[in-house]
Amino acid sequence: YILGDKSDKRIRDVKLDSNIISAYQQFGIYSFNTDSLLVNINHIENARSENAMGVVNEDACASRIIRNKVSDYGIVGIGLYAENSGTSKSSILINNMVFGESSYTSSFTPSYGLEVNNSARIQILNNSILFNSKNNPYNNSGVDYLPSAARFVDATGLSAINNIFINNSTSARSVALVNDNTT
Repeated sequence: YILGDKSDKRIRDVKLDSNIISAYQQFGIYSFNTDSLLVNINHIENARSENAMGVVNEDACASRIIRNKVSDYGIVGIGLYAENSGTSKSSILINNMVFGESSYTSSFTPSYGLEVNNSARIQILNNSILFNSKNNPYNNSGVDYLPSAARFVDATGLSAINNIFINNSTSARSVALVNDNTT
């Protein structure tokens, strides 16, 4: 865990580079309230819980998530939540790969290879997301309940260029990309 204190006391310039993180329970990498975080050339693999998340960056700004591999994760491979919220900074997610299988099997909520939620000014470039899931949330309807390779919700200034989003899920109700209220 990398935890900042408050938005005016963010942890700055942390680098996580060239690590192998395996057999994790909740998060492979979790950061909260950071500024200029670099997550580079890490391999996050083999979640031990179906609720585990590979890389999560929450309430952060100016993040650089580059050339990571996330395999065999739980509910989310890479998740960005409230990224650059309340700042004028921007973040990049470049050349990452999410693959293997999501172990999440809930019938109530979906799983995602990549999720960006309530965030601003993010460039998503040259990523490959191969989504394999048995997750089939049949009890709910609407776009918020579709398992997907990538999900962008309530994001502004998002650029997704030259990415590969593949849905290889066994769920009848799954898609490659959900874009909900995102510009």
